[in-house]
Amino acid sequence: MLQLQKPKWIYMGGRLRPWEEGVLHISCEAVTRGLNVYEGLKGYWRHDGAQFGIVALPRHFARLLRSARLLHIPCPVSYEEFESACHELVKSLYTPEKDMW
Repeated sequence: MLQLQKPKWIYMGGRLRPWEEGVLHISCEAVTRGLNVYEGLKGYWRHDGAQFGIVALPRHFARLLRSARLLHIPCPVSYEEFESACHELVKSLYTPEKDMW
């Protein structure tokens, strides 16, 4: 049976939060109508093991914004905020021995 992986941390509302705080109100469009957009990311630790690189992050962000715009979902996040959030989340969840999907 497939089981949902529960990471220790999520990024929501502009900050890292424990997984358990990642809740949506029952009247939220994502809940009532399944209205949401997402992008899958892939990242690798660089050869020196000191830095994590996310593949084509600017293109993923552009697609995410385009998808949100098509569904009239506001996305008030700049690329810099998105990039910072991705790296902050990676630092909190992963180690150099693992790649991120």
